[in-house]
Amino acid sequence: MQTITQLRARIGALEGIPDPSADRPAATLGLQSIDATLPWGGLPAGGLHEIRAERADRPAAAQGFAAYCLGRLARQRPGPLLWVSQGSELYPPGLADLGLPIERLLLVRPARAAELPWSLEEALRCQAVAGLLGEVRGLDLTAARRLSLAARGSGVPALLLNSGAELAATLTRWRVRALPSQAPFGVGVGAWRWDLTLARCRGLAAGEENWQVEVKHATGGFNLVALSQHRPAEKAGRRQVG
Repeated sequence: MQTITQLRARIGALEGIPDPSADRPAATLGLQSIDATLPWGGLPAGGLHEIRAERADRPAAAQGFAAYCLGRLARQRPGPLLWVSQGSELYPPGLADLGLPIERLLLVRPARAAELPWSLEEALRCQAVAGLLGEVRGLDLTAARRLSLAARGSGVPALLLNSGAELAATLTRWRVRALPSQAPFGVGVGAWRWDLTLARCRGLAAGEENWQVEVKHATGGFNLVALSQHRPAEKAGRRQVG
C-alpha cells in the first residue's frame, strides 16, 4: 500500500510539481524564512519561476531580483548561465554586486520577438545549462506549457522576468517592488532593498507571503528589513497541499 507521502509525490508529478525529496536540490534564496516557506527549501530545478515588477513602469527592482536569483542558481549548479532578451542593457558590475558570476553569463539576443520562445525552449532542453533567465511579454499558454515541459525534462531551472499577462505554468510567482536604500553612514549608495511578495506557489494553499529584504553584498543572501503582516485569511489558510 502506498503511503500518503508517495501518493502526494505521484500527484505532484502529474501536476508538474517537483518532489522535495528528489535528487535535484533546490537553490536557497539566502533567507531562512523565505526558504522555509517554499516546499522545496528554495527554488527547485526543472520548473518555471515568474518574476514581475509591482509597477510596470518601474522594472529595475524585478530585474535586480531576477539577477540575484540567477546568481543563487549558479551556486547550486555548474555550467553556463543564459540571459535571453531582445533589448535589455545589462551593467556587469551591478550584476556582479548582486552575486551573479558574470564570467559564466551568456547573453542571447533573438532578432525577432517570435524567436524568443523558441530560444528559451532550446536553451531549456540543454542539461548543461545551470540556469536560464528570460525576459518575456505576452507569452501564450501553449508556449508557457512547452517551456514548462522542457524544464521538467532537462532539470534546468528557468526564471521568467515577465512584463505581460500572468503565466499559469509556473511553480512560483514573485512580485517585486523597490524600497528606499540606506547608505552606510549616510554616504554613497546603499544595498538593494526589495519588497518581495510570493503571490503563487504550487504545492501551497492560496494566499500571499511578503518580506522586505536587503541584499548582503559581502556574504550573499538577505537581511530581513521588516516582515509585513499577513492578511488574517492568508495566515490561517497557508499550508502545504497535495
